[in-house]
Amino acid sequence: LDRLRLFIQNIKPDTPVSEANRLMDRIESYNPEFNKIANTLAAGFACACFCFLNRGGLIECILAGLAAGFGQSVRRMMMSKKTNHFAVWMTAGFAASVVYICCAELLETCLRRVYSSAVLATIPPWVTADPLGFRVGV
Repeated sequence: LDRLRLFIQNIKPDTPVSEANRLMDRIESYNPEFNKIANTLAAGFACACFCFLNRGGLIECILAGLAAGFGQSVRRMMMSKKTNHFAVWMTAGFAASVVYICCAELLETCLRRVYSSAVLATIPPWVTADPLGFRVGV
């Protein structure tokens, strides 16, 4: 984006279209600055931190980070295939949300099957979620 910004700021009004296309092709040919793993981890960590800022507990933050990392992987894969940006963001957001909800529901179901209501009442709420479930992470 920074290269495109510089291109737009510095292009002369009399630049031929062929030259502008050549410069844009050059910008597009650059490799991403961060590899897939670093990018996925950074997105997951950022979303986990955002979940924490929204008063999410430890479990919610972990699940949000995992789901966001998955969504970021979907986004990178779709972007590499030059898919429509709107479709990319909708699909990545949907995939991350589904992963979060499935993991949260699975964890909540497991906790309720393994532990009795009395035991669950003694476990801190950041582990067992509130009565409405692990909703902050979404």
